[in-house]
Amino acid sequence: MARGGKNWNLGFSDRSQDGVTDPQLRLLRSLWGKDFRGEGLTKGRASDLIEEGYHNRAINKSGLTDLADQMFSMYMRRAIEAANEAGDWWVAGHPKAEFCVSTPDGPVGVHGAIGNAYITAPKKGSGLAKWIAEHGFNDRRNLKQLALHHRYQDRMEGELQLVCAIAALKVFEEAKTEIGGIRVIFRCESEDYTLPKAA
Repeated sequence: MARGGKNWNLGFSDRSQDGVTDPQLRLLRSLWGKDFRGEGLTKGRASDLIEEGYHNRAINKSGLTDLADQMFSMYMRRAIEAANEAGDWWVAGHPKAEFCVSTPDGPVGVHGAIGNAYITAPKKGSGLAKWIAEHGFNDRRNLKQLALHHRYQDRMEGELQLVCAIAALKVFEEAKTEIGGIRVIFRCESEDYTLPKAA
């Protein structure tokens, strides 16, 4: 009997074809001013629409006198692009699944140690915190981290999350302005895991 299905090939755990997440839908509504529920979006397509929305917002606001608003819009867009590029690089370097985990959607191949990395939310009162609050880009379900909607945000591999977060943080640090002391937090489930040495 032939077996198949979207999650059967454990070595090909591309989750971008899974359904759009609730945080992505909230951000899309904020960026585009419309509800995308029921449109059959995938995570990958939603990620592309988010990037496009940030790009459009930066262009549309180019005539504003509020330079801080334009600057933070540009840095948020560039941070997501940097996270996506870093994630693409990591995935290309880890093509083979190391083990499999069971999820409600079926078995998923995992290409590295399970973990989590994220950028902390900016301190209240900072320019970045005010901009995020005004534009609805804060994740109300997790106020301790910056809602950075890159295409690899739902993957299980901690090292993948880490390279994405570091790449995005570097972009924000270029701003040399009120980014509210944001930093990267990394946790790994494996006690034996050691970070790879920087090249």
